[in-house]
Amino acid sequence: MKKLLLIFSMCFLGLNNVFALDIETKIEELKKEVDHLVETRLDKTYPIGSIYETTTYSKASEVGAALGGTWEAYGSGRTLIGVDENDSNFNTVNKIGGVSSISLTTSNLPSHTHSIPALTGSAASAGAHQHSIPVLTGTAESAGSHTHALRYADDAGNLNVWGIVWKVSTTTSFGTTSATANSGAHTHNIKTNASTTGSNGAHTHNITTVANITGSSGSGTSFTNLSPYITVYMYKRIA
Repeated sequence: MKKLLLIFSMCFLGLNNVFALDIETKIEELKKEVDHLVETRLDKTYPIGSIYETTTYSKASEVGAALGGTWEAYGSGRTLIGVDENDSNFNTVNKIGGVSSISLTTSNLPSHTHSIPALTGSAASAGAHQHSIPVLTGTAESAGSHTHALRYADDAGNLNVWGIVWKVSTTTSFGTTSATANSGAHTHNIKTNASTTGSNGAHTHNITTVANITGSSGSGTSFTNLSPYITVYMYKRIA
């Protein structure tokens, strides 16, 4: 009887060891399968090169701990835009461009002018008025050293057409000439009286301007070039 119990005990213990080994093996297999599933899920959901956006994880290590894989910060201070092979600005992946502020130059503006139309009108009337002429003084230019000719008249009092003549003697013959004494080079002073111009009465003057363009304006100050936005944490899976 004791031998039978011993044999049974030995068999039972042997079976338990076998079961224990099987369970441990199964657990290892299940663990590997779970790990594989986790890796498969990550690779299917976020393959290497994928972008992950979040408002929770502020560090790449936190993303790795939560999702697995290795991550790095991506696109700091930039928005994402889809690749467009037909647009040279967006024709390749990871291409960077754009600025947050910009200053326009003259070449950025459409060609244009500002018109100044022709203007016509009349200056306001100052009413009937005159313009004063002040006293003017001066000196006539010198004619240099010179004499003035005298021509005599006959007894009948006939005057010669050359100018002022004098009847010096009844015995002089017509046409006899003489000259005044030479006073040398000299000038004569001239002075006018103060006066006013004549009045044309109340009147206006017509004014016409020529069509033209205005001068330039503006200062070229830069301005914000941002669309409405909201910030998030962005990460790129690298492994």
